[in-house]
Amino acid sequence: MTFCIIKFFIRLQQMSDDRLLKKVYLQSKYLKYNLYKLCSTMLHEYNIELERLLVKDIKYASKFVKEQMIKYYTAEWYSAINSPTGVSKTGGNKLRTYCTFKKEFGIENYLTTITNRKYRTFWTQFRISAHKLRIESGRYEKLVANERICQLCQMNEVESELHFALKCPYYVNERKIFLNTIPLTYKNYDPVELFQTLMTSTDNICINFIKFLYICYEKRLKYLTK
Repeated sequence: MTFCIIKFFIRLQQMSDDRLLKKVYLQSKYLKYNLYKLCSTMLHEYNIELERLLVKDIKYASKFVKEQMIKYYTAEWYSAINSPTGVSKTGGNKLRTYCTFKKEFGIENYLTTITNRKYRTFWTQFRISAHKLRIESGRYEKLVANERICQLCQMNEVESELHFALKCPYYVNERKIFLNTIPLTYKNYDPVELFQTLMTSTDNICINFIKFLYICYEKRLKYLTK
């Protein structure tokens, strides 16, 4: 919507003053609320100088605006997911894990390559911490992050996505089977590096990792709901 408004504004700027629409626009500039003020505010927000848009080639101007808007939103997105207080600015960062491996703004390959809806949904939820691991469920119990301890082992560690996937001994058998499917070079990585690599993996490695996590998650739910 914002882009369409600015694009229309660019057309108005280049329109002949004898056109009826341009006359209405020029008269409206004297009103308290008008298109000129609205668009000037928008352009300032995206760090765009009006003079850059006063060119004959409307397509060029529109392309420039679109590129600036994408750059602005990408910077805002990156800042938000990496903020200590998260996107809401009211508490801890729910995306504390997501921001460790999500470095570029854009659609993820798995959304189109993983056809199994069950696995695709689970993978999305796991990536953005929309799950029931203690690192997430503990917030509803008013527990600070370092008190959200795993209930399935004696390691006394927070049940984070990393702990769940690569460290908790409760899933040692399932994990052993999965680790036998990954490249040998991965096995030299420390847990953090391996986790980030797996979270950004593609093709069969990604699918095998998702299946492994899904099996472990179901096992966890079954144990906790006995």
